[in-house]
Amino acid sequence: MAGMNNPLLQAFNEKHTGKPEETVWASILSHMYAWSIPTEPVVTQLTELSPIVELGAGTGYWASLLQAAGAQIRAFDKFPLEHGNNGYHLLACTSFFPVVKGTERVLDDYSKHTLFLCWPTPDFADKALQRHPGSKLIYIGQPNGGLDGATGGAIFHQYLAQFWQLEREIILPRWTGRNDSCFVYSKQQ
Repeated sequence: MAGMNNPLLQAFNEKHTGKPEETVWASILSHMYAWSIPTEPVVTQLTELSPIVELGAGTGYWASLLQAAGAQIRAFDKFPLEHGNNGYHLLACTSFFPVVKGTERVLDDYSKHTLFLCWPTPDFADKALQRHPGSKLIYIGQPNGGLDGATGGAIFHQYLAQFWQLEREIILPRWTGRNDSCFVYSKQQ
């Protein structure tokens, strides 16, 4: 996968300055691509967890990179771009990967898949995690939901602490003021 085509990472490397205008670029690029910045080493590690089912896939940016790296992946979102307004990706015109309309209910058909949640909102993260019949989880977001509770929410993080074991944390490139990482979990027996 040498030379992964990753325009979000390229833009991050150009715009990550620590200056006030970085906040504007972080918002613009998050709405166009994804809320978290993938790198080739992270994508390669996550590919090993294939097959993967992503909920809240947004533009399908991560799914497109994972598939290009060899992962078997299905992507779902409650509001796929092609089906109407997705408030988290206001500047995206089309998806980077086929994102199918679906909620946590689709997980019933993916018991052998690793669940992938990238910047999940509190309104569905806990439902998705509790419904997931599989034994692996990729969570990209803030530890314990972050100070602002933007990723996952309290119930999600309580459920993680009670029923899931952290295997590894992978640090991602971060916009100033964000503290998201990639966390890989296994369901406790």
